[in-house]
Amino acid sequence: MLRQPVMFAPAWNDADLPRARSKTATHFLLETDYDVHVSIDSDIVFDPASVFQIAEQAHELGGIVAGLYVTRASGKLCRPTSIFETDVPIDFGTDPTPVPIRWAASGFMATPRKVFETLSKDLPLCHRSEGWRFYPFYQEYPVRSERDPDDWIWLSEDYALCERARQARFTVYLNPAVRLLHVGHHAFRLEDLGQPEIPPSPVRMTYQRDGRYRYERADPTS
Repeated sequence: MLRQPVMFAPAWNDADLPRARSKTATHFLLETDYDVHVSIDSDIVFDPASVFQIAEQAHELGGIVAGLYVTRASGKLCRPTSIFETDVPIDFGTDPTPVPIRWAASGFMATPRKVFETLSKDLPLCHRSEGWRFYPFYQEYPVRSERDPDDWIWLSEDYALCERARQARFTVYLNPAVRLLHVGHHAFRLEDLGQPEIPPSPVRMTYQRDGRYRYERADPTS
């Protein structure tokens, strides 16, 4: 079980996202004795119980555990923000069993202390004389494309953390029972109050070799 209490520490006033995330993770590592670091973006709507669930799972499994949210778009532009393993379908229903994936988005992510402890051994402590010293856990970098070995892809800050963790032999997981909303520009009207709530529908998603996702109706009991 996780130790209590839980500390909530909002972070702001840094326009460089990789540095901002790295500063909060470094503070967690060097200034606290907590077991799990949880990052939640301010534009994510979530059930508080899901926070403790992914934190417990990260602590028990010893790997990164995240919840899935989608990009703030519609139609073909609406895509998952995490990258699954190729050709491995994931059922999003009521089963919270974590499923291994490749890279998770850090807008709703739990990372156990051991991950940061391990990664810090091979990273420099930047600005060590300043009050905002940090290990660049989330520093972006390129990797070769699996679909085209002659091409490179640029890892965003959250994917970069996940790839560093994977290279250090940690596993990245997704909890498919977590339901999240990604808030964007939407003009809600008074009339919206009269609209019936649409319950979450089970769906199966598979990340394909061509880089696209296949969507299917999942087993309602999953």
